Amino acid sequence: MAQLLFYRQPEMLNRYRHRHLRMQPVENAYGFARQTNSTVLTLAEFGIASRVYPILFAGDATGKPVPVVLLGVRSDENLFVDADGRWDAAYVPAFVRRYPFVLAEDGGQWNVCIDRAYPGFVDDADSDLGTPLFGDDNEPLPALRGSIDFLEAFQRTFEHAVAFAAELAAHDLLTEVHAVADVGEAGRFSLSGLLAVDEARLAALPADVLQRWLMDGTMKAVMAHRLSLDLLPQLALRLRERMPATSASGDPAPEAVAATNANANADTDAIEA
Repeated sequence: MAQLLFYRQPEMLNRYRHRHLRMQPVENAYGFARQTNSTVLTLAEFGIASRVYPILFAGDATGKPVPVVLLGVRSDENLFVDADGRWDAAYVPAFVRRYPFVLAEDGGQWNVCIDRAYPGFVDDADSDLGTPLFGDDNEPLPALRGSIDFLEAFQRTFEHAVAFAAELAAHDLLTEVHAVADVGEAGRFSLSGLLAVDEARLAALPADVLQRWLMDGTMKAVMAHRLSLDLLPQLALRLRERMPATSASGDPAPEAVAATNANANADTDAIEA
């Protein structure tokens, strides 16, 4: 899962180059995420996200597992963004809410970047549209400072999520999941490369590990993940709403997503974070 998933024109934020930059809301607020079928999830979000989205695990660029929320069945479709660019769910993942800002690492230093293609940016010294990012002293104003604080908080808790996934992998609990939506004549859509905690392996863990996980909150996150898998059929229902009621042959639209475990029983003027 790339940190720059939505960012079409990433650019390091610079207090001089962008001193006149202002930001205003856009009508198509979440249109940038329309073609994203999953995003990474921080550990702090497991509780609330598990009531809205299926939580699974996928390999990052290095092959290490990271938690993700599944947003769609087809690879280029987010079933939670409607035609008007609105997010159609009670909770928006923090990964998405960072936009159009993001942290990018360069030589061990985290720098704040923006998507210069974001239509809500106004770069005009004479404009009074939106909210300025920098003051007359070229220092971040409260709006930008708040965004930077959010980026830092996201990064901290995401690192906790990576450690959590590594712990599961170390105990050999993650096994491959096959998720398939049957769309009649339109075909069958499947998602590969997804992992879930195997219940049998979880139950077989040594008592001392289970006790430690109960005490430190790890088991709470594991159970949130397992319970969230019951939401997989809801993705098929959302897909059905976006497709004709029947195919040309009269076959019904998707009724369910079947899911099983594979073996189941540095720039010195840059803004630093």
